[in-house]
Amino acid sequence: MNIWLHRISHCMDISYPLIDDNYISIGFSDFCNKEFLEKTIDGDWKFFNNQFVEKWSNIKKTRHNLWRFINEFKRGDWVLVPSWGEFSIYELEEEVKMINKDVLPSKLKESGFEIKEDGKLYENNNLRDIGFVWKVRPIAKNIPRKEVFERALISRMKIRNTNANITDLKTSIEKIVDEWKNNKLSTFHSSLLESILSNVEKSIVEKLDPDKLEQLVKWYFYKIGASDVYIPSKNESGKENGADADVIATFEAIKVIIYVQVKHHQGCTSEWAIDQITEYKNQKENVYDEYTYIPWVITSADGFSDIAIIKAKESNVRLIDKTDFSKMLIDIGFSDINDAFKDNK
Repeated sequence: MNIWLHRISHCMDISYPLIDDNYISIGFSDFCNKEFLEKTIDGDWKFFNNQFVEKWSNIKKTRHNLWRFINEFKRGDWVLVPSWGEFSIYELEEEVKMINKDVLPSKLKESGFEIKEDGKLYENNNLRDIGFVWKVRPIAKNIPRKEVFERALISRMKIRNTNANITDLKTSIEKIVDEWKNNKLSTFHSSLLESILSNVEKSIVEKLDPDKLEQLVKWYFYKIGASDVYIPSKNESGKENGADADVIATFEAIKVIIYVQVKHHQGCTSEWAIDQITEYKNQKENVYDEYTYIPWVITSADGFSDIAIIKAKESNVRLIDKTDFSKMLIDIGFSDINDAFKDNK
């Protein structure tokens, strides 16, 4: 599959109604005849060139746009169509054809457009320069350019040619289509996030030990506005049945207390962490006060076991793996992150 860029700005009052009816178009109506179409499809470059000499008395560079449109575009290829502030992706269907009455949208027919006996398009007896069309199927429509941060693609959409082969950008374009369909189009923020995420994850795993990860979690809560954060003693009194929390953060303004079990290891975090923090919450919360108590588990592992996920849902425990926590750190910024490991913090 090739991917093409193709502009439809020529005769916009016709080309836009056509694309609304799933046809992309090009001009060159002087060459709109069956022989020209068939021989160009067959790849007769010599005939193609001679036709330009006969009809236009010279060979213009713009003829390459028509050659690509008729000969190189193939069914199943994708076409990126730029428009003002947006672009859309289509898949080529059927085969290239001359403009004809079956292709004309009803709104154009009602406005005085018609195909006459010479096979060309007229508007109220005035010749209009639309010669050939492709039937297309929409893949992704009306993607805002301002929300796309693939520099190579943005640059390519600025070229002045009517069309061009942009298959070298296939990976980027397929990624954008997938994100657009799933309402997850990458923003500048997400592009930055993706570029540094793996490094943050690696630092958490390789440069921190269990105590330092707890300190970092403590710093995070202060950074997002907690009024008080502390790390309980490991031999804290009053705990039973494995109950444990490593960091406790209070948000006095909204009367919320978050209990966090922090795990520093690789691989997969088991249900034991959920049991620990659930028991701790159950033993420590006071159902008669005005606070809401929320249990979390933060881990440097890749994820959680299936049983852990099930138990977390049952007990309303928030699970945060190393990727989630890395994103949280990136979102709040690193300017004073070294403060997390100072004795007085």
